[in-house]
Amino acid sequence: MDESHHYRATRGLEVINELNPILGLEVTATPQIERAGGSTKFKNVVYEYSLSKAIKDGFVKEPAVATRRDFDPSKYTPEDLDRIKLEDGIRIHEDTKIALDIYSRDTRTIPIKPFVLVVAKDTVHAKKLKELIQSQSFFKGYYSDKVMEIHSNQSGSEKDDNIAQLISLESTENNIEIVIHVNMLKEGWDVTNLYTIIPLRTAASQTLREQTIGRGLRLPFGKKTGVDKVDKLTIVAHDKFQEIIDAANLPDSIIKLENIITIDEEEILLPKEVITSHTIVEANFEIEQKIIDEIQEPENKIKAQNGLEIKKYIYSVLPDMAKIVSNISELKDEEIKELALKNIKNYFEKQQQHNLFKDQEIKEIEDNYDSVVDDFAKHIIEIPRIVIQQTNDVKHGFKGFDLDTKNLNYQPVSEEILVRKLRYQDNHTDIIIGKGRITPVGITILLSHHLQ
Repeated sequence: MDESHHYRATRGLEVINELNPILGLEVTATPQIERAGGSTKFKNVVYEYSLSKAIKDGFVKEPAVATRRDFDPSKYTPEDLDRIKLEDGIRIHEDTKIALDIYSRDTRTIPIKPFVLVVAKDTVHAKKLKELIQSQSFFKGYYSDKVMEIHSNQSGSEKDDNIAQLISLESTENNIEIVIHVNMLKEGWDVTNLYTIIPLRTAASQTLREQTIGRGLRLPFGKKTGVDKVDKLTIVAHDKFQEIIDAANLPDSIIKLENIITIDEEEILLPKEVITSHTIVEANFEIEQKIIDEIQEPENKIKAQNGLEIKKYIYSVLPDMAKIVSNISELKDEEIKELALKNIKNYFEKQQQHNLFKDQEIKEIEDNYDSVVDDFAKHIIEIPRIVIQQTNDVKHGFKGFDLDTKNLNYQPVSEEILVRKLRYQDNHTDIIIGKGRITPVGITILLSHHLQ
């Protein structure tokens, strides 16, 4: 059951129980229930991998938060604050776009087109934001055909077109760079090219805040690149900057918390029911073991027991052997079979108590191999693997070209933007170059790797 935080309502649990499940395996990135009085953590977590560990291990982007230096949100109207956050978010977006373009060219990897996610308060607010972005007053209308909005009030062809745009959002052929949404893209929407989030509404719950951030954490190249701007998700939060920084520093924040599982002492004292499961092959081995246990003749019993042990070990090495072949049927190829039998024999040679290495036992290992492989193949589902190989002659050389500089015509923009990563605490300065209202003053990003 994915997104299992949805299943804790009374009626939801009743429906699941009507199915008479033997076992329910739940998966969620937000193991908590939102109630009027706050959030309640799940108590049935059996395995966890926290965001904090994922960030530390390099499997997701580094979340950072941005504001302007010495910014006082109380001096601005809500409309002006929205505009400032949008404009600064776009400046960060353009800087990220350049960093991704340079990285793709340097490493000869597939180009990544980043986009900005804007979280609106409601559908009326979303419409106003889109009109602002499409106007000439917003970067001279540069993004007028690069913005879309998605919300529950849309229907028919408009909704279908927007869904199609969302599905292809990672493609460089899709020109959308700004997505405005109203409580629609919380979960179940997996993209790798979201780099800037501009929340223009207050998240109603901890789960919603975490889910919104989660949309932008996936890595487009599948791993950290070592390039700061390519590995970073920026949340533009001028009016909530310090609040987010403070919250990130709390021991139980999603940035800091490494252990989701908490032990309730009262739960320990309650009786537990342990449920185990066996594969069909393992179940067959158990049946065979019961038959062997009933054999009276000692010599026959030992021989049957040795035969069963051989089958079990053949079965145990097959998953590893299957990793080196492209098809399960190849496990019977002479070369693979010889390697598998060598591994099996080496194992039993170390088991002195079995005394197996007589000619008849060696023959028994060889005789049983094919039948165990057949049984193994019958009870698994293969995962297809695709191997792309070069078949034609590879040609190389030098070819003249004209340098394309149309994407490098960026002008300096104004105002200093302060960006802090939520995990680190050292400082360094970087210069952002992007489209914007031009003044003699350059725009600076201060990247603070650690929080005091």
